[in-house]
Amino acid sequence: RTSRLLNTFLPAHFKYVMDPSIEAIGQYDPVSGKLNASDQLFFYQSSEYAAIRGSGLDQLTAIYVNNQPAQNVDIVDPETIYFKIPDQTIGQLRISVSNVSDKSDQVESTSLTIMLKSGIRANGIHSFARHDDYLMLLDSSSKKATIYTTRDSENPVKLSSILFQTDIRHMAMSDTYALFVAESNQEIMIYDLSNIYAPVLTNRIVSPIVDDIHKIVLSNETIIASNATTIFRSHVNGSGFQQIQLQTPIQDMAVDQLYIYLLTDETIDVRPIQDWQTIAASLHHNLYSPHYLSISDQRLVAVSESRVELFHSGTIPVLNRLQRIGGHYFDHIIDVAVNGELLAVCHTSEGIRQLSLFDIHFQTSDDMNPVLSKRVSVFDASGYGNFDSLIFQNDLLEWLNGSQYSNVHIPLQNITCVQPLKGISAATERIALNVYGPWDDFKQISLDVRNMFNNSPCTGSTNLISNSLEFQIFGTPYEPDTSYALSLFNAPQSTINGGKIDFDLTWYIQSQKLFGQTSLSIHRLIPSYTTIAQATQYTIMGSALDQVDSVKLNQTTIPQSNIQQIASDGSFLVFSATLLTHGLHDLILTSAIDKKQLHGALLCDEALGISSISSLHPQHPNKVSDSGGTEIIITGTGFNGNIRAYWFKIFQNGIPDYQQLQVNFINTTTFSVISPICQHGQSYQLMIQKTETQENVQSHTLLHGIDDTAPKILSEQPLSYVTPLKLVFSEPVTVDQFSVISEFMTYTGSETTDVSHWFDLFINENTLTLHLKTHMALKHNRAYHIQINGINDLHGNIPVNWETITGGNYASFISGKDTLPPSKLSLIRQLDGQIVNLGMQLTRNKTYTFIPSAIDNMTSANDLAYHVRLSRDGGLTFGDFQIILNQGFNVFIEGTDTNIVFLLKV
Repeated sequence: RTSRLLNTFLPAHFKYVMDPSIEAIGQYDPVSGKLNASDQLFFYQSSEYAAIRGSGLDQLTAIYVNNQPAQNVDIVDPETIYFKIPDQTIGQLRISVSNVSDKSDQVESTSLTIMLKSGIRANGIHSFARHDDYLMLLDSSSKKATIYTTRDSENPVKLSSILFQTDIRHMAMSDTYALFVAESNQEIMIYDLSNIYAPVLTNRIVSPIVDDIHKIVLSNETIIASNATTIFRSHVNGSGFQQIQLQTPIQDMAVDQLYIYLLTDETIDVRPIQDWQTIAASLHHNLYSPHYLSISDQRLVAVSESRVELFHSGTIPVLNRLQRIGGHYFDHIIDVAVNGELLAVCHTSEGIRQLSLFDIHFQTSDDMNPVLSKRVSVFDASGYGNFDSLIFQNDLLEWLNGSQYSNVHIPLQNITCVQPLKGISAATERIALNVYGPWDDFKQISLDVRNMFNNSPCTGSTNLISNSLEFQIFGTPYEPDTSYALSLFNAPQSTINGGKIDFDLTWYIQSQKLFGQTSLSIHRLIPSYTTIAQATQYTIMGSALDQVDSVKLNQTTIPQSNIQQIASDGSFLVFSATLLTHGLHDLILTSAIDKKQLHGALLCDEALGISSISSLHPQHPNKVSDSGGTEIIITGTGFNGNIRAYWFKIFQNGIPDYQQLQVNFINTTTFSVISPICQHGQSYQLMIQKTETQENVQSHTLLHGIDDTAPKILSEQPLSYVTPLKLVFSEPVTVDQFSVISEFMTYTGSETTDVSHWFDLFINENTLTLHLKTHMALKHNRAYHIQINGINDLHGNIPVNWETITGGNYASFISGKDTLPPSKLSLIRQLDGQIVNLGMQLTRNKTYTFIPSAIDNMTSANDLAYHVRLSRDGGLTFGDFQIILNQGFNVFIEGTDTNIVFLLKV
């Protein structure tokens, strides 16, 4: 048996890998292969790439984005690896890398962020308004409003435009109306948007309160406006404004379908639109120096400089109170917009302005979790330096940045409102929540609908149809005059990583008082103006008017005998009435089950009349300037409504020539107009008209045109050897006298001679001509002083001062040809003031300053031009001529110079 060493061999290999590290991370360009670690911002669904540089990175390295494996991973070099940013991800990213399966060596970075990218959609914008998918932009001229739709895209698609003759100060829109507040003439213009492609001007409300309005909004067909101490109410077809003087000044006002919300320093007061004298709810806020309110369906936000407080307004008709959701602090708030489950806030953080989206959480009294959770920020390449007017509607967030209109699509899940907005009108009607975000997120969602009276659930099915999560009841039907609560039975999954929303806010809907009945409604009252003690026939336009039991104008009940006609389909009702009370009247209709009110439906005014007319002309109150622009004050009665003023002159044949003037109201009994251009000595008269009542009144006071306009010089042709002096004025002129003085410009002394007899002065209407008589001519070496005095127009007005005219006197100066050369030419050594001569001694290697001097018969010493040539060899050779100023020139005397000679010319 042999004993020897036994060996065996198994071929194998292993790889030693370092623990991974992240030394740099940022934007990666697959084309250039460059990593930009200073760019760590990415945009939603932009198909961008990021790269990591560090040690221990290779093909086996696992990269995770928010705990999900990264896609399209590849190696750039031994220290760099890149991957694709996921499309369905937003917010701050948690990037982790690991080389082992248990992730014990994992390292992370949270430096990368995915933001939503906004775009500038329009430039030159003054302001904008929004309702649902319709956008209205007012351009920077304030005289053109353009209506767009954003239903299919963030890029607005133009539908129609409205042009105005005056600047627009405020505007607002609802589903079927748009209103515009004029800047100057105390007028509100109402446009019907039933045909969105061709808006129609349907009403004008003229009222002095327009100048006092700080904010104005449309709620369906009701107009609500406010300033710091007053709220105003009217109807789109109304004739004036009702108003309530508030006990406590307000900082802001907001309006929804049912209520007016008033923000004071301490409280939020809620008033029903239809019963605005009543405070339906009031709640103390926790804001120091509150600024404004932001509102959307069933949501309300009060804002101060550094804090927001959120409220559930849908609880008011259900629980008779405004429910507090919670509050949140920021460094500095610029603007806020609320929409369903989301809050958009433009704020300053660490000195940088940013626009962010937050999920809203309902905060109970013992809940320590924040009411807001940030989901994503919005990038705007222009920044937010001039940020204003933030609006959040459906899935579109929009704002102004200076004169640029920008917006961004919000892809997050959201519930924005409950449908139908008017409430449940039938026992088995479909109700719904409007939802936005990825459509697949809501496909498996069911609605939890509960009767608020007994908290019993309603049995039914849920279906997602477009953006509507609809509930069809098939168990116990809805009950009339009952409140129902809607919420999600199960939470939706989030397609977007980082964008999950907690749907913890309940929605509410009311059922109508009685099912199966056509709702009583009032569209308008025709006419909307009447005169005190004048019998008038009125027509009410609306629906279900055949159900009306009672008609009232304020507290005045219209007798049944005065109701003359009711349409069989309930579309109109005709009645007559004679009113004895001045002011606005509400139209109130009552049926067995309903009551409707048209605010400010009728204005009863005194008969149109003129008490006085006077101008503000400085000479006399019955004078007006021929150039126009004289303010005329008119006082009288019956000025409420659409007052037109006409200006006409009285001809001998008695036929007036009418011209309409713009009316500027001062108060309800006084307005002013501005006189147009008129004729001197012509008499003028004013006529005023109220279009609603077809009243016309002419003034007995005549106003007389007076020429008080100073002539203006249009052109001047100066006198010369070959052309006369010609002055052209804006109107005919006269003169008193003229003179022409000749001054001898020789070296023998200054002598003057009156040569006026050489000239003739002609006046032809507005042209004044002064020319030499035949065989007369201007002389050389003389100056001529021309004076024309007492220039006036035909009514004594002196011309406007000009270059050659002062106080109605013309003065000019012309020179004849200068034929005499300058004299007394000399050169002076500045050092001692000695005139250069043949005996002057100069020292070598020293610089001297020499000043030329001469006099001229017509040219001043300062305007003489000198030329000098210098010889350093006694005049054998000279340098070139040099142009020198009369301040002098410097000469350096060189060591080789023997004899300096100057050749001086002037």
